[in-house]
Amino acid sequence: MIHTPQSDGDARPNAKTTAEMERLMMAVYGDWAEKKSSSAAAVAPSAAFPKPLPRGEAGEGRNKQRRYLWTDAFGLLNFVTLAHRAAENDDSTKREGYVSAGRRLIASVHSTLGQPVDPNLYPMAKDKDGATIGLRIGKVVNARKSDAGMEKDGMYWHYFDKWLFALHRFGQFTNDTKYTTQARQLAAKAHPYFVVPGKGVRWKINVDASPIPDLEPPGPSSDAVSALLTYSLMALPDDDDRMAKDVRGPARDYLHYAASRYHRLDPLSFGLQAWEAQWMPPQVRERILAQLKACSSESLDVRSGMGLPFRLYGGLMGAILLRNEEGFKESAKSAARVARELGLEYEHNVPTGSSDHSAINKVMLAAALDPWAWERRAFERDLSV
Repeated sequence: MIHTPQSDGDARPNAKTTAEMERLMMAVYGDWAEKKSSSAAAVAPSAAFPKPLPRGEAGEGRNKQRRYLWTDAFGLLNFVTLAHRAAENDDSTKREGYVSAGRRLIASVHSTLGQPVDPNLYPMAKDKDGATIGLRIGKVVNARKSDAGMEKDGMYWHYFDKWLFALHRFGQFTNDTKYTTQARQLAAKAHPYFVVPGKGVRWKINVDASPIPDLEPPGPSSDAVSALLTYSLMALPDDDDRMAKDVRGPARDYLHYAASRYHRLDPLSFGLQAWEAQWMPPQVRERILAQLKACSSESLDVRSGMGLPFRLYGGLMGAILLRNEEGFKESAKSAARVARELGLEYEHNVPTGSSDHSAINKVMLAAALDPWAWERRAFERDLSV
């Protein structure tokens, strides 16, 4: 159970949480309701939207924008959720405003992170048609050859997969195949560089898509699980499933290992496992949920979690996603209270750009307030592992 004062609560979102979610998003991205003079403006980024992320959270691209792939993946999914809530209220104007904001954010991310900061100093790989391959994550520190840690720019799988999921969800929600196709194309072009078939997924590669020599070799990992999930969700009915086949073995091996022993999860890892558990086959899901239940009190402890708020918010989001699972109802209600009370109080007192992680904190708290875009859809099948 999350360590927080007990009170009545409900994990379901409401009009107030939607308004707070919008307020957080506007604090990070700016006003998406600016007047547009043409239909083209509804899909193109402008000088006012999206606002560049703070200097300490994203490096500057060639277009003078500052985008960060993790933050913007959560941001795009938040716009999907907001558009859905507007549609529920029959507010077509607001719905279109959120959709337009999502389109412009996508365009900004692709024009910034899909291009090298400097093509001479930090070139990116290109396909046979001259188009770049993959997306940088947008670190402040640029490098032709990245490090084995998290300091320097590069292409990181656990950021890339979140963007693929967000892009796919946006295309689903808007019924616009342009975006679902973009997601599949991005994945297909980057796949040979990230994935060693039958072995696993490189968690990080250089901006030119070359391997990083000092990294451990690919093996069974959580990245293989997320790759299998992402590929399976994006697959068309007539796909040959080649990319999924390349990672199914390592994903299965990791799930067997991880579910067979207790291990402490930090808040964000808890949240991401809760999200992925939605698509697991029943026996695997049951084992994962048992693990999450066993470690939830420690993983979601607010006293230690607020050291890095965005990681705690990711855990709260996961707990709320589990609200309909047996034994998780109270944890979900408690997570919602923490997000709506402690989280909002903290974030409203920290202006964007005034501290480390200010933007990512706000965007991830918004996701915790209402993670509708992260929820499994009724038509989506269990993962085949």
